[in-house]
Amino acid sequence: MPRWRFDFSVHKVDDPGEASGTILYFECEYLDLLVASLEDEGVGFDFAPADKRWLWRKARLRDPDGNRIYLFSACVNRCNPPWRLPGPTSDRS
Repeated sequence: MPRWRFDFSVHKVDDPGEASGTILYFECEYLDLLVASLEDEGVGFDFAPADKRWLWRKARLRDPDGNRIYLFSACVNRCNPPWRLPGPTSDRS
């Protein structure tokens, strides 16, 4: 069994009352194994792991209050996607 390592992100929204609400993202190296393990424990998913056009693979589930939680695997494409321009990294905050 792989050793699990996670990164955590929060999606900020302009209006907390928006229908989209807050979204939690957990990056995990072994996404498909994690999803299978959670499903074996009875956790339901809105959608199974799928490859996205921005080169991430992600799945979605919801917490007991209905908040969306994404589990994803981006590997090197999170920080260094193939379309990234060469040069210094800019602060985007």
